[in-house]
Amino acid sequence: MEIVTGSTSNVVTGVAGFLVQKLKGCFSNVRNYRKAVSDFEDKVETLKERRDRLLLDVDAAEKNGDDICPNVKSWLIKADDIVNSKYNEVKGLEDGASNKCFVGLCPNFKARYQLSRKAKEEASAVDELLQQVGFDRISNPNVPRSIVDLPPKDFEDFDSRKQSFNNIMEAVKDPDVNIVGVHGMSGVGKTTLVKEIMRQVKEDKVFDSVFFAVVTHTPDIQKIQDQIADMLGLKFEEQSMGGRASRLYQRLEKEKKILVVLDDIWKRLDLMEVGIPSGEEHQGCTILLTSRDLRVLSKATKVAKKCGGLPIAIKTLASSLLDAPLFEWEDALHQLNRPSSSNLSGIAQDAYLPIKLSYDRLPSEEHKQTFLLCSLLGHNAQLDVLLMCSIGLGLFHGVNTIDETRNRLLTVVSHLKASCLLLDGNSNHRFDMHDLICDVAVSIASEGNRVFVLKGGDVLNDWPDDETMKECDKISLWHASISKLPDQLKCSKLTFFRMGSKDPREKIAANFFKELENLKVLILADMSFPTLPSSISLLANLRTLCLTRCVLGDISLVGELKNLEILCLADSDIETLPEEIGQLIKLKCLDLRDCSKLKRIPSGVLCKLTRLEELYMGNSFFEWGAEGNSSLAELEVLSSLTTLEIHIPNSKIIPKGFFEKLQRYTISIGEAYGWDWNWKWKWKWVGEYSRTLRLSIQTSISFLNNGIKVLMKKAENLYIDDVKGVEILSHDEFRDCFQQLKNLNIENGGMIRYILKDNDDVRRIEFLQLKSLTLTGLPNLISFCSVNNGSTSISPQPQETTLFNRKQLECLEIRECKCIREIISMDEASQSRALPICFPRLNSLKLKDLEKFIGFCHEAYTVEFSALMEIEIENCPELKGFMHKSLSKDIPTDGVLFNEMVVFPNLRKIKVSFLRNVKRIWYNQLHANSFSKLKELEVKYCHGLLNIFPFLLLQVFQGLEILTVTNCTSLEEVFQLQVHGSDIIEESNMVSSQLREVNLINLPKLKYVWNEDPKRRTPKTSWPALKKLSTCGCGKIKLFGHVESQFIEQVIPQLEQVSFGVGDIAMINDHQFEPDFFCNIRHLQINCGFDETNVVPFCFIQRFYNLETLEVVSCHFKELSPSEGDAGEEKDLITTLPKIKKLILNCVTNTRLLWTQEDHISASLETLQVWYCPSLINLGSYFSALQNLTTLSVWYCEGMTELITSSIAQSLVCLVTLKIEECETMKEVVASEGDETTYQIVFEKLKRLELHCLLSLKSFCSGNHTFRFPSLEWVTVSQCPRMNNFCLGVLSTPKLQKIQFTRTDFKGRWAGDLNATVEQLYKEQVGYRDLYHLKFSVLPELVDIWSRNPQEILDLKNVGYLEVCDSDNLRCIFNLSIALSMGRLHRLEIKRCSNLEQVIKEEDSNTVVEGAIIVIDGNKIISIFPHLRSIKLESCSNMTSFYLGSTTLECSSLKEIVVADCPNMTTFVSTFSKKGNEETIIGDEADAFFSDKVSIFPH
Repeated sequence: MEIVTGSTSNVVTGVAGFLVQKLKGCFSNVRNYRKAVSDFEDKVETLKERRDRLLLDVDAAEKNGDDICPNVKSWLIKADDIVNSKYNEVKGLEDGASNKCFVGLCPNFKARYQLSRKAKEEASAVDELLQQVGFDRISNPNVPRSIVDLPPKDFEDFDSRKQSFNNIMEAVKDPDVNIVGVHGMSGVGKTTLVKEIMRQVKEDKVFDSVFFAVVTHTPDIQKIQDQIADMLGLKFEEQSMGGRASRLYQRLEKEKKILVVLDDIWKRLDLMEVGIPSGEEHQGCTILLTSRDLRVLSKATKVAKKCGGLPIAIKTLASSLLDAPLFEWEDALHQLNRPSSSNLSGIAQDAYLPIKLSYDRLPSEEHKQTFLLCSLLGHNAQLDVLLMCSIGLGLFHGVNTIDETRNRLLTVVSHLKASCLLLDGNSNHRFDMHDLICDVAVSIASEGNRVFVLKGGDVLNDWPDDETMKECDKISLWHASISKLPDQLKCSKLTFFRMGSKDPREKIAANFFKELENLKVLILADMSFPTLPSSISLLANLRTLCLTRCVLGDISLVGELKNLEILCLADSDIETLPEEIGQLIKLKCLDLRDCSKLKRIPSGVLCKLTRLEELYMGNSFFEWGAEGNSSLAELEVLSSLTTLEIHIPNSKIIPKGFFEKLQRYTISIGEAYGWDWNWKWKWKWVGEYSRTLRLSIQTSISFLNNGIKVLMKKAENLYIDDVKGVEILSHDEFRDCFQQLKNLNIENGGMIRYILKDNDDVRRIEFLQLKSLTLTGLPNLISFCSVNNGSTSISPQPQETTLFNRKQLECLEIRECKCIREIISMDEASQSRALPICFPRLNSLKLKDLEKFIGFCHEAYTVEFSALMEIEIENCPELKGFMHKSLSKDIPTDGVLFNEMVVFPNLRKIKVSFLRNVKRIWYNQLHANSFSKLKELEVKYCHGLLNIFPFLLLQVFQGLEILTVTNCTSLEEVFQLQVHGSDIIEESNMVSSQLREVNLINLPKLKYVWNEDPKRRTPKTSWPALKKLSTCGCGKIKLFGHVESQFIEQVIPQLEQVSFGVGDIAMINDHQFEPDFFCNIRHLQINCGFDETNVVPFCFIQRFYNLETLEVVSCHFKELSPSEGDAGEEKDLITTLPKIKKLILNCVTNTRLLWTQEDHISASLETLQVWYCPSLINLGSYFSALQNLTTLSVWYCEGMTELITSSIAQSLVCLVTLKIEECETMKEVVASEGDETTYQIVFEKLKRLELHCLLSLKSFCSGNHTFRFPSLEWVTVSQCPRMNNFCLGVLSTPKLQKIQFTRTDFKGRWAGDLNATVEQLYKEQVGYRDLYHLKFSVLPELVDIWSRNPQEILDLKNVGYLEVCDSDNLRCIFNLSIALSMGRLHRLEIKRCSNLEQVIKEEDSNTVVEGAIIVIDGNKIISIFPHLRSIKLESCSNMTSFYLGSTTLECSSLKEIVVADCPNMTTFVSTFSKKGNEETIIGDEADAFFSDKVSIFPH
């Protein structure tokens, strides 16, 4: 009874509470009815004002002939309804509410309640309309009715015209036809006919759009553009022809199938100049031409047919006939009709003849000879090599200097590219040639045996006889297989010899060059010359000598080549430049680039090269003025020197006025420590311009001598690194300078507060040509210019004289600048809100690690990035929106990254990460032209995001192709297909996404990818292009759940690459799918998340019968063996197993359960990667058949003692690449079977062997087997300190010539054979150099790791991962000087060191490296470990702090700290102040574990 009573009591109480709340609401409505009505009336008045203003705009648009947007019309209808009928309804209720009941004694409560409720409802409707009124546009230009839609009145369908009409219709409908021509004399009705064609194709819907333009005898490009633009409704904002063409091109690209009719063609019209895409540029664009001259079209058609329809042949010949008169076309056709008498060497005559004709039509012999020379230099050849050959052969007449020759060569190359005989290379300094054109060129050059060419892959068993070679003029043997060179080459007419050896041991006999008295160009590469062949001294006419990538000993014979003008030793192994080089009095160019071992250039050699014009020494000799070496003063006397590439370590040794005569230079001044010599390849602007200067001087620029300042003033590329001072550049010193500066890169300036120091002088520093600006590692930078009065921005104020021209800027990158708050600073009081800020050429914007950054610009302004292709924003913790501080209360932008005040019409890629205050990426309304071309979006570590794509913007992002979202802990859905409480959805809207790849990683709250509720109306979506769907660490999402079912049925069957979690695997196994449901999946990842209870049945793999790649992550498999079924079932299973080609095992602990004795999967494997499999002892127990394996990679398998057994090794007949890394216990790669049987083991195809960080490895094999490696060319042995030999048995490596001890050690080491070299590396402990992973473990007696200079024992500068474990006598790991030397450390782990007190301790504050401390607001800060990301401290019972010192500690990249079982550690950083002999610990007094007073960890 008590239970019943209690339950009844609870129910009664609940009901009573509910009724009370309802009654309170009703009484509130009755009591406040007048306020509700008043609020409603006020809002209606506001609505009237907004409506009336909008009606004025609508009236003006209609008078202009524009079409009013449907959403504007809909809004006006709803507004009228509220202002009129709804308002009257409320007023009617108000009259009733004023009446009283009970003969006027009592208010009418019912009427007042109804009135109050109605007023509130309608007020809410008004609020909703007011929020919608901010339209991007109210109308669209009314496109004039096209003449396509107007049937021509004078068209008569008589028979002859009908036949022409049908022929043209057939042609324009043909998808393989891009251009159609119609010819006829004036007045015959060509225009009428094509207009009828246009009308018909429009009616038949053959094309989506049709355009018409009249060209006339003198084409007016602007008029043609305007005619097409009018039909598109396109208005040009650009003034230049190129800008208009680009805009028209972009607009036409959006049309899928278009017909462009160009009427009345008289001569060639460049379609790209107009802005019309065609051919390969737009497969859906067809051009219909009319011309009065039959010959113009018919001759072109016949010429095209004679080219055999080959595009390259047609394009090449057509380019040579551009603007040619008709008789030249007729002559070309006549020549094409003649049979060729040449030996075409397998080239089809239809291809050969047009290219040969194009060659014959070249304007000069210089063009022809340059073209033929290009064909000998191969693909993607260097222009520098072409220049050296041209000078040597004397191809150009009337030029005296290298610079004049270079200009002439570039002009000729440009002409050859315009003629389609040459192509662009992969950089500005290279060129290329189509294979077919190259073959034709070699065929032309080879007529009469004048050229002999062998390329890579060619095999020459017998050298041609002397009779065949006697007429030979040029020989090119580039990495071909040659059985043996002749002892003496008998080619008296030879002028050009080029050879790149495939075998470094290739020998050239002493008399090889004896009878080559006419040789002018000699190029030898990839060879070894202890001494040069003696006959080289007889080459009296040699003008160009190149010995590249060679091992060089004594090359003093070069001094005998008195006519030599070009000497190139680039990338060669040479230690001393011989004194005899000084005898080359005609030498114009000396190229010593990348001769990193060059240590000696005898004093007095360089000053004798009085005609030297160009000297290249990048990444080469820099010991200027050392004992017996040349000094920079020798270069000062070279009056002809105009080009210099050099590294000068000390600015003090530079003579005054040294650089004033230089016209082209790439000069680095300062210490080379930590400088990546490949910087010029990473810094893309270096190769584009002719004057580059890099300064790393650790002093103020004002202290530099005038010679360096001259370089700065003339530089096009300026790279400033680690300079001192608050300001870098002063107007007093550099006014009117930097007029040519294109790229400015400033980094690592701890004291820099301003780039420019301004003194209000009228004559200012201006960077008007600046294309690229990069600012990195400037923690105290406040502003670009000191005149900005405390503004923390990069750009000057608008009212100031412009410091750099935003219209020229193409690349902007700002990183690690803590104080920068904004990029563009504006004075709101003095500027118009409507002022647009434009960056018309900026294509790349990167903003990273900006601690106080709040936004690019104030939201009062619109910023337009019309050319921006890529934007990256990373680790800006204060950033809430790209545009900051909204002035409009109607637009709440806090936490919204992009809103309508920024315009990105051409943006292709967005990368955002570590933005903790961003709640949404896009506001619901964007600028009409923004983001429609976005192709790739990457979002990482944005923990405030709830979704990626909001409900209202799905149409905008239809073009997106790649989506990656990683580590966003709050994200619940990716595509928001519905809004809570909203049923207003237009069902006709179809969102057809072009997404082809989706990657969702570590999103713990993600519930939906596509949140489609079948009970609600949602937009119709389709994903026809999706091929890859990867999810990992998204525990709440199940792809095969009921919510995603519609998506699964649509998408899964078309996927090629997918990842499944354990939940998906279970659902797949529980459901019946069609046999071909997974038929397109080629790449599958399965991930069980380290849960041993999640077991994957092996039969699951059977469903993916076309699988090629399988990646298994943290999974366990149910054992499969013949005992589970009978023989028939086993046979059926084998037939359904997929033929997997690539297998990746990642963190798989019970691999032995995956394969049984009868191994049917590994037999098809071509690639096997094994990562983090600690229980794996070797591969032999689990892989019984690997005969098709080509690539084997094993990494971080701590329990693996050997890789394979000798029997498995014998089956690896196809293995090409073998890599083993970080396997601590591995003692040998190939282990014996346990008996004493020896085998001959042949790795027939193995080319590359890499052994990295194998601390226990003693040898490749300890058994007495014979090993043969007939193809082995690349061996790397790195950090294998115990490896004292390769093997004990017979060893054969015929192609191997070096062992590298780092990945970047391209020179390597060689002691005659592989065993001897490994033994030498062991004795010298070379394996300890270039260390990456360093571990100290179980060293109980170790008291001090660094008691001696560690650089004598270990090379620390490249250590990235340091472990110290189980060493109980250690009290400290680092002093500050050691810590500062480990600049690349990114992972630090200290475990079980019971007496350790600190990891870093400043033993004496005076020992701190000078210059490492910076002072900010009186606070001393030292920054160490700039790349350190992770610190782990475990079981260190005596540790009190990580750092103890007198300065604040900064670790700028630190992202993770783990501290476990360190009971005495009360603070992470302790600092002490020193007064006399007393030290006071500051950090320990604080209650907090972390304090910003003593530590700075921005990440």
